[in-house]
Amino acid sequence: MLTLLFVYSASGSTAEKLKSRGTPAEHSIAAEVLPGLLNEYLPADADAQKVIANNIQGRKVHVDAADTTHKKKTKTKPKVKRITSRQKRQLGLFNIPAHCHKYDLFLPLHQLWLGYIDELFANNLNALVQSQKLVKADYHGAILTDIPKAASIFNLSVKGNTFTIYGSQIRFRASDRATRKFKVAYNRRDLILYALAVGVAPDELHYLYELDPKFTALPTYALVLQTKGAGFDVNLFAKEVAKSGKTPGLPEYDLNNLVHGEQGMEVLRPIPLGGNFTIKSHISGVYDKGSGMVIDTVKTLVDDKNTEYAKMTTRMFVIGYGGWGGPKGPSTSNEPLPSREPDAVEESATSRSQALLYRLSGDYNPLHADPAIAPKLGFKRPILHGLCSYGTAAHAVIKHMAGNDAARFKSIHARFSSPVYPGETLVTSMWKVSETGDEETIRFVTKIKERDAVVIKDGIVTLLKAKSSAKL
Repeated sequence: MLTLLFVYSASGSTAEKLKSRGTPAEHSIAAEVLPGLLNEYLPADADAQKVIANNIQGRKVHVDAADTTHKKKTKTKPKVKRITSRQKRQLGLFNIPAHCHKYDLFLPLHQLWLGYIDELFANNLNALVQSQKLVKADYHGAILTDIPKAASIFNLSVKGNTFTIYGSQIRFRASDRATRKFKVAYNRRDLILYALAVGVAPDELHYLYELDPKFTALPTYALVLQTKGAGFDVNLFAKEVAKSGKTPGLPEYDLNNLVHGEQGMEVLRPIPLGGNFTIKSHISGVYDKGSGMVIDTVKTLVDDKNTEYAKMTTRMFVIGYGGWGGPKGPSTSNEPLPSREPDAVEESATSRSQALLYRLSGDYNPLHADPAIAPKLGFKRPILHGLCSYGTAAHAVIKHMAGNDAARFKSIHARFSSPVYPGETLVTSMWKVSETGDEETIRFVTKIKERDAVVIKDGIVTLLKAKSSAKL
C-alpha cells in the first residue's frame, strides 16, 4: 500500500506570480510537480494525469494508493458474569434427585476392578512394589473409603483387601477436612481449678496460688482444652464434640458408644499460664477391631505464631461399629511391670463431688453428672472422668519422681482400663526403669484401693533429668 501525503505552501515571489495569474497556488504547484512525482511510485502502466484528475484536481494535495484498505472497528462484547460454584451449590444445582442416581450401572465395572485387585494381591509382592503398582492402577469402578491420614501414608480398604500407599511425593489428596482447627482459651483461674480437681494438695502452692514465685501449670491441663474450647462458660458437650464435624469415610456413630481407650501427650514447650490458642487436629488412623472401630487422632496446641506447645494423641473405641473390613491396626504391647516393689506410691482419695468439680475444667459430658444417664450406659451412677484419673496419676509421678518440678515432665502415655466412681481412692505405683542421656523413664499403674481394680495400665512417663548445681 502506498500512501503519499504532499503538502506545499507557496510564499514569497512565487505566490505573487500565481496570484497575478488568478490561479490558486496549491493547484498550480500540483500541476507542475505531481506528474513527475507520481511517475516514480505508480506502476508503469498507470496514468499519472488520471490519478491527478480523479484524486487531486479541485482538492487538497492528498494522494492515496488505489488499493487502500480500511480496518473496520468492532464493538467489544460485554463480558458475561458467570455463576460461581458456591452460588450453584446455594441454588441446589448439584442436588441430583434420588431417581436419577444410577450407581447400579457401574457395579459390574466395580466387580471387574475387584478381580484386578485380587490378582494383584495374589502375586505376593512386597508392600513397596504393590504400592507402586497401585499408584499407577486404573481406578475406574473402584469404590474406596477415603480416610484422612497424616503426612503421605494412606490406608485404603476395598471389600476385605487393604493396602497402604507410601511416599512423600504421592499426589493423592486426603479428605479436605483431614486437618481441623479450633480455637481454645484459658487463664490462670482455669489452671488452679484443674489442679484442685486432680487432687493437688494445699501445700503445693506453685500449682494453686497465682502469686507464688514458681507458679506454673500442670502439663496435663492441655488435655482438657479439646472439650473446653474458647469459652469460659459451661457448654453443651455434644455440641462441642460436634464442632470437629463428620469425618468423610467413617459411618455416623452414637456418641454414647464412644469410649476413651488410650491417651498420650508430649510437652514441646512449657505450657503458658493462659492466652488464646489453636488446636490442630487430624485423624492418624482408623482400624477395625471386630467388636468396634478404633479412631486415632493427633492434636497439636499452637499459638497465633504457630509455635507448638504440646502434641496429644488420643485413641477412641466406638463400641459396635466394627466388621466393616478395615485394617486391624498395630497390636498393643503389654510389657509387664517390674517385679520389685515400686519406688513410690501415691494414694489420692476422691470426693463424691470430684466429677462435678473436674467438669468445670471443660469436659461437660453428662455421663459424669446426670444420675439418669449413667444407668442407660451400664453404670450405677455417674463416673469420674478418665482424664481426671489420668491427671491425678501424672501429678503423682511428677510429685514423687521429678521432685514436683513440672518443668521436668516431657511425655506420658497410658491405657484406660476401668471406670472410677467418685469417692473411691486412687493408688498410683511408680517404678524408675531406665535412664538414657538426659532422660528418665518411669512406669506406673493406677488402681482403685477399695476394689483392687486397675484404672490406668501400661503407663509410661518420660522425665528430664534434674539439672545438677555447679560445685564451687
